[in-house]
Amino acid sequence: MNNPYTQTPASKVAVPQTSGKATATLILGLLSLVFSCLTALPALIVGIVAIGEINRSEGALTGKGLAFAGMILGGMTSLVTVAFGVMMFLLIAPAVGAARDAAQTQMQNNNMKQVGIAMHNYHDVFESFPYVGTEAVPMSWRVSILPYVEQAPLYEEFDFSATADSAVNAALTNQMPEVYGTVLFAHGSSRSPLQIPMAAGATEQPPVGGSQVSLQSRFGGPNNGPGAVGMSDFLDGASNTVMAVLASPETLKSSWIETDSDYLFDPSNPAAGMYVTPRGQYLVLMVDGSINRISQDIDPEILKNLMLRDDGNLITDDFGY
Repeated sequence: MNNPYTQTPASKVAVPQTSGKATATLILGLLSLVFSCLTALPALIVGIVAIGEINRSEGALTGKGLAFAGMILGGMTSLVTVAFGVMMFLLIAPAVGAARDAAQTQMQNNNMKQVGIAMHNYHDVFESFPYVGTEAVPMSWRVSILPYVEQAPLYEEFDFSATADSAVNAALTNQMPEVYGTVLFAHGSSRSPLQIPMAAGATEQPPVGGSQVSLQSRFGGPNNGPGAVGMSDFLDGASNTVMAVLASPETLKSSWIETDSDYLFDPSNPAAGMYVTPRGQYLVLMVDGSINRISQDIDPEILKNLMLRDDGNLITDDFGY
């Protein structure tokens, strides 16, 4: 006989489970406080997946709070990391730029010093420096000293019976040695910023009285002839007479092998056309082979006297730094 008081057991109600991904999101978010973006980004990704999974479970999964908490921690850590990175970049970038400029300037110093040594080796052999800017010499002084900058094979390829713009010689313009170039600005592969000051116009018309600029010929004679310039012609002293300067990019109009590819010196504005380094300096090669960094604020009269080899105005003060 059936017991009328017996009841059918009610079916069990499913207990919602906490999403494992939500828990993982919280753990990753907490770890991001130590490991930064290594766990912050995964916390954001796993949290998005966890919330989607919870929404689709129709109440079978819980843990949205855990997921949101982990995502907030990960997001905050990411923002702090990015802000810190930006701040460090702003602090470090100037120092990196300064270090790069210093390295470039040092490299250019080395190039100029190598040219100075080559000029003196040439002088030891021929008892004069190579000519600059005379019609009697078909090519630049840079070609003349090629054997002394370890470029003897390139020197042998030139035809010295022809002009610089002849087919044979012009074909060599794109083979300018690195020592004549510079790392301080883009100038192309055939134009050299390292230039010797020249008086504008004929060499027989020096810019100031009876004085001459650097290595220009006194008489415009043939190469190594009676007009060639030697150490004895630098009456103002080799240590305070400029042999070569760095010219600005806009002045580079001729290829490195041509005789009109050098710096036109204007005594009324001696700094015109000279390149200014990021530190506000002119880099110059002196006749004695030393390198000087001259402030762009130098007295123009002093700079003019430094360009002239025998004007009688000796520079006794320290003009470089």
